[in-house]
Amino acid sequence: MTEVLVERKLSSMRISARFSRQPAPAELSRLSLRLREDYGLSSVEILGDGPVPRSEGSGAPQHAEGGSGASSGSVLYGRAIKQKPIPMQGLSLESGKVTVEGDVFAVNSRVIQKKGSAILSFDITDRTGSIRVTRFIRSDEDQSILDKISTGMHLVVQGEINYSKFEDDLVLEPRNIVKGKKSVRPDTAEEKRVELHLHTRFSMLDALTEPA
Repeated sequence: MTEVLVERKLSSMRISARFSRQPAPAELSRLSLRLREDYGLSSVEILGDGPVPRSEGSGAPQHAEGGSGASSGSVLYGRAIKQKPIPMQGLSLESGKVTVEGDVFAVNSRVIQKKGSAILSFDITDRTGSIRVTRFIRSDEDQSILDKISTGMHLVVQGEINYSKFEDDLVLEPRNIVKGKKSVRPDTAEEKRVELHLHTRFSMLDALTEPA
């Protein structure tokens, strides 16, 4: 956390925080709900910043360290993708048909037993932003895609940006999903370094240690 503002009269809290990756809107919503319940607040607003995207001159691979293009991976759903991925940080309701590339960090797919239908749902990030990919699959459609996607996979997804009343947020309804090839940035540093991380009482409510 970088800043916390509490309005006692309004029973509200406003938090500015920096995350190691750009959090999905659903994650921020769940965190806000938990803080409201734990502290008896009427409202909690979380302003989250993700990591700063690397510039082109830094030598880092673009578009979520991918750049594989869809033609180099196997097709998991739909058809091969030829469109170049765009950064997720620029997605909006006006984006329409888009192609994104990134890592899957949560899978929420489920089968609706009574109807025999299913919902494909997973969250994907390219470190500039995140979005939930979701699609309703009828009982007479092939549902094997649900077993093909797992956390940690690097995917290229093409589809339509829509507003979901259920999620209360923007979602990407996929038409085509292809396995991407994640590029690993080579370590060419002459002098190696180690980064140390410390949890204190100023961390995200996960420690009681004084910084001193």
